[in-house]
Amino acid sequence: MPAFVDHVSIPVADFATSAAFYDATLATLGLRRRKQTDSAIGWG
Repeated sequence: MPAFVDHVSIPVADFATSAAFYDATLATLGLRRRKQTDSAIGWG
């Protein structure tokens, strides 16, 4: 089984802007939003 990093938290000042940035950035790695609450998003 390969090793991996799980559950990295990154505090942000602007949630909506940061979400859009990480959506675009992580999409290049084939990741998409898997879970979202009012204050957190999980990509996978």
